[in-house]
Amino acid sequence: PTSRLGLVTQATAAYENVDADRALQLARAALDPVFGAPDTVWVRALHLLAQVLVENGNEPDARTWAR
Repeated sequence: PTSRLGLVTQATAAYENVDADRALQLARAALDPVFGAPDTVWVRALHLLAQVLVENGNEPDARTWAR
């Protein structure tokens, strides 16, 4: 995908298919500033990233990203 929305869509699909590693990779990529200023899709990526981190026991990183 070459857009933030495409990355978040794929990250969500990976999460729903219980592929946490892929979901994390895609959600992080969607947060890249190359896709522009934060917007609602950016927020969706951030929420997904934090959720997967917490579910995988990485609460410190989730808290850092959520700041």
